[in-house]
Amino acid sequence: MQKRFKKPEIKSEVLEDIYDYDNYRFLLKDYFDEQKQIKQFLSHRFFASRAGFTSPTTCTYAIDGRRNLSEKTVQQFVKGLGLKGEKAKFFESLVNYNQAKVAEDKDLFYNKLTRIRKKITAQSLDVGAIGYFDKWYHQVVRELVVISDWKGDYYKLAKLVNPAITETQARESVELLTEAGLVEVDEKGKFIHSSSHLNSAQLPMYVKREVRRDFLRFGVEAADYVSPDQRHVSFTTLSMSKKTYDKVSQMCEKFSQDIISMVDEDMSPENVYEMVMQVYPVSRVR
Repeated sequence: MQKRFKKPEIKSEVLEDIYDYDNYRFLLKDYFDEQKQIKQFLSHRFFASRAGFTSPTTCTYAIDGRRNLSEKTVQQFVKGLGLKGEKAKFFESLVNYNQAKVAEDKDLFYNKLTRIRKKITAQSLDVGAIGYFDKWYHQVVRELVVISDWKGDYYKLAKLVNPAITETQARESVELLTEAGLVEVDEKGKFIHSSSHLNSAQLPMYVKREVRRDFLRFGVEAADYVSPDQRHVSFTTLSMSKKTYDKVSQMCEKFSQDIISMVDEDMSPENVYEMVMQVYPVSRVR
C-alpha cells in the first residue's frame, strides 16, 4: 500500500511580516489578497468556516472598518490565521491598539507592540543597529561628534542637539555609536564616520518607525522656534493617477540621492539637518 504524504503548508509572507503592520485591517486585507493568489479556493466564506464564524461578512466588515472585533472574534481570527506565540500576542495587541478610544489605552497597547517587536528584533538583527534606531538623537549625535568642536565635553555636546538632551544621554549615545562601529577615533583623536552612509533598507520598518515619528513631530514644532531663513517647508495638494504617482515617487527618490551626492562633496559642514520628503494620500476615492 502506497503511503500518502501530507502536502506542506505554503507559508504566508504577510504573516511572516506581521510585525511591520500598524493596522490589523490592512494586515487582513493583504493576507486575503495574498492567499487568493496562492489558493484560489480561500474565500471569506471558507476562512469564516475555518475560524468558526457564523457569517463570512465578519471578515468583510472587519477589513472595511464597518465592524470592530470583540475579544471572541479576535481569538477566532487568531485561529483562522494560524497564529501562535508572539504573533498571536502581537495580533491581539494590534487590534486593541487600533480600536482603543482613550489615549491612555492606546499608549498601553502601543507599548505592548513595541516590547514584542524589540523581543523579536533582538533575535534576528545586530544589537548595534537596534540601539541606533532606539532613540532619535543617536543619528544627530553621530553627525555632531564629527563636525563640531565639542572636545570631549558631553555637556556641551548635549546642548548642541536641538532639542537638547542630557549630558548622560550624550555620553551613552557616543558609547553606543562607538561600540556599534558607527563612529571611530582616528590617530589624531578626532571622531570620524566609519562609513559615509548607513543603509537601513534591510531593517524592518518597525525598528525605524518611532524615530521617524519623532523627526516628523520636530519638523512641525520647528515652525515655532526656528527662523524662516533656517528652515524650508512647502506644501502642495495634488490630484494624480497611480501612474503619475509612481513617476513622482521615482523623481523624489532621485532628488534625494542627488542631494546626498551634493552633501558628500561639502567638505566644511556647519550644522546637522533633517530632510523629510513625503507624498501620501489625503482622500479615499479608490
